[in-house]
Amino acid sequence: MEYMVLNEDDSDPAAALGAHEKFKECEQKVNRAKEALKSFTAMFEEVKTHADGSKDLSLRLVVLYNGLSSRRKV
Repeated sequence: MEYMVLNEDDSDPAAALGAHEKFKECEQKVNRAKEALKSFTAMFEEVKTHADGSKDLSLRLVVLYNGLSSRRKV
């Protein structure tokens, strides 16, 4: 990753602009990753609302069978 310190008297505005654009791209990637994580975890969460207005958050357990046998011959 590139880091650049920008001063008011910076002599290379093109490099400063390039660094700023790279920073914005990274920031967008981070934001997309955060949204993807929220979406992914929402698949495993379940919120139950009770009659009194209180809420419980529970997580769903997902078990995937891969079809591999762990038996050994003796």
